[in-house]
Amino acid sequence: LTSPVFPEEEFEKEQEKALEEIKEQEDDLYQFTSHRVMEVLFPGHPLGYSNLGLPEQVKDMSRNDVSEFFKANYVGSGMVISVVGDIFIRDVKDRLMSKLSDIPKGSLSEVREPKLAAIEAPVKVHERKNREQAQIMVATRTFSRNDPRGPAMDVLKNILSGSMSSRLFTNLRGKDSLAYSVFAAHVGTRVTGYFFATLSTAVERAETAQARLVEELEKIRNEGFSDEEMNDAKQYIIGQHALELVNNQAQADVFAGDEFLGLGFDYFEKYPELVKAVKREDVTKIMQENLLGSGSYVLGITTP
Repeated sequence: LTSPVFPEEEFEKEQEKALEEIKEQEDDLYQFTSHRVMEVLFPGHPLGYSNLGLPEQVKDMSRNDVSEFFKANYVGSGMVISVVGDIFIRDVKDRLMSKLSDIPKGSLSEVREPKLAAIEAPVKVHERKNREQAQIMVATRTFSRNDPRGPAMDVLKNILSGSMSSRLFTNLRGKDSLAYSVFAAHVGTRVTGYFFATLSTAVERAETAQARLVEELEKIRNEGFSDEEMNDAKQYIIGQHALELVNNQAQADVFAGDEFLGLGFDYFEKYPELVKAVKREDVTKIMQENLLGSGSYVLGITTP
């Protein structure tokens, strides 16, 4: 971190490794579909690109490009350090500061919410991939990780896709036998976010599965959910949250991530109570504004 040299030999190894990983992503049906959907959902924005870049970009990259990127972005003003364990805080802090004092403070560019044209009607992205199954994904723009609506979104996500008794798993995989796998997630960054639901299915059932996935999302948005579903989701979230903090490494990851994303390193203490405090109207408002609202979503499907 203080004086990297980026040897040419090591750079070339990592370059080849990145190209292999890009190929693996393109061969993975879920990753392939996700990338195509995100390109449409966030055009011209970093979220619309693979974190590995395009093959031609990686091939054209030089060791000097990496070195200059490091100098510009790996600076003190953008760094969070998290230490967890049986330690003396002052001793560790003093040692870290002495070791890292050579890192320039720097000045990162302000991270701003992307200015994107509204999606006013469903956009369908149909790709072809020589596989024996199909992948379907529905995605919509939401809000940043540090938005106060986060706990309500987490409750909604877990009603749809948390435990094996959640809606998507029960209805699409259990009752309808339409999915090999099905899940939903909410991803929040520092400035924006997105919700998605996805499933893999047999090719001959792709059209039905696509319609049923959208139908399930529209159903909960229009008809709501039961008190039992909401309470089960809250209990599941709180239980999983405790499991995520099971060891020092996991705690350090959570504390650093929450601090970096603007929630504060102590958010883990507040989170269970915030989840408990979520009301039905909070979740309902999230559904109306961010779950296929006004047809503002991208539907991606990959078939042979």
